[in-house]
Amino acid sequence: MSDEESPAPRVGVTTSESRPATLPSLDEAYVAHADALSRLAADALRDIPLELRALDREYGGFLSAALHLRYLADVLVEKAVIVEKERGASWTDIGNAAGMTKQSAHEKWGTAVGAWTVVNQRRHPTEFGSAHLARRIDEWYAELHPDEEHAITAGLASTDPTRGVAEAQAAAAHRVAARLLYARLDELKKENAVAFNAAFEATGTDGHAAARQRRADMRTAQAEVYEQLAIAEPTIADEHRARAKKQRELAASVLTPGPSRLTNEETGQ
Repeated sequence: MSDEESPAPRVGVTTSESRPATLPSLDEAYVAHADALSRLAADALRDIPLELRALDREYGGFLSAALHLRYLADVLVEKAVIVEKERGASWTDIGNAAGMTKQSAHEKWGTAVGAWTVVNQRRHPTEFGSAHLARRIDEWYAELHPDEEHAITAGLASTDPTRGVAEAQAAAAHRVAARLLYARLDELKKENAVAFNAAFEATGTDGHAAARQRRADMRTAQAEVYEQLAIAEPTIADEHRARAKKQRELAASVLTPGPSRLTNEETGQ
């Protein structure tokens, strides 16, 4: 087949000459969940043959294997929560599914969801990326079930030419927006520190009111960035909205005379 006749790679599929594909965020979560599930299943299947294990006279082997599977199950649960959040579930929905309150669900899995969104959402411990990993899981599953050749990739939007491109572009736009917003937050925090010092130095002068207004403006600007992050990172939108609310409260406290103003603001840094 000539180069002109070579088919174009599918959306979400990498070739040896292309960079690893970035999947839409929900597809990334699906693949991470499938990866955790396949690891648990593979290790459970490995432990089933009894002949060699029964000959092991050292105590603890069966228990160690079971505890390892429990650890993998805990990882799987975290990935399942991430999938639900990427699908749009609220913490109330997740709490109901887990038989707990939304506050308990957030306390239990909020850190994992936040880490996924901010750090690990688009990363996986393979140089080929999640699209490659999805195909590897396809191959593993097909060995067990030959009638299912594409158990994972068949369910990804990235493999659907009518949806994959648009969703991948939207996900990429959200990633860029989030990076820019976090950079803006860093700038505002530095500006707020400068404004705080300026207001302190202006205490008792005619410029104190203007300096306090500047500090309030910095807090309001941070609130606006957090509100935009709630759109760019919907999986942790609740956390961003809570931070936005806190910043607006701090902005109001800066303009409210009283001895508690400084302490309240410092707790919201």
